[in-house]
Amino acid sequence: MRPSRAGSSDDGPERRLPLRWLVIALLAGLAAVASYPVGGAVAAIGAATAVAAALHKMID
Repeated sequence: MRPSRAGSSDDGPERRLPLRWLVIALLAGLAAVASYPVGGAVAAIGAATAVAAALHKMID
C-alpha cells in the first residue's frame, strides 16, 4: 500500500523547476540561433544570456 500524501500536488516546486529551466533554455537557445547570423558568436552569447536572465526573473 502506498502512503497517503494528503494536500500534495504534482505541480510542486520539485516538478516545476526542471520544466522552468527547460523553457528558459529553449527560449535562450532560440534567441542565440536567431542572433548568430546577424552578429556572430558574441551577439548569440549575449542574446542567450540576456534572455535567460530576463526569463529567470519573469518566471520566478
